[in-house]
Amino acid sequence: MCHFFFPKLFIPMDNKGSAVFEYEFYWRGTRDEWSRFLAKDEAKNRLADAIKPAEPHPLYPFESKILELCHIGYEHR
Repeated sequence: MCHFFFPKLFIPMDNKGSAVFEYEFYWRGTRDEWSRFLAKDEAKNRLADAIKPAEPHPLYPFESKILELCHIGYEHR
């Protein structure tokens, strides 16, 4: 999904050609991390405050955006 918003930043990749793990594996791990994360409400509130006055798209949940930001942050420490 990120590719559609920022195509030069998030390029689509074929996991067979690039040796990147399966998307299903990534999303299962992401789901599991979110279920273990205890500060869900605080994270949602912080993100909502950071993007004000804009509102996120109603079909794009805060959870997805929070996890994407965490993943990007982890890769760019």
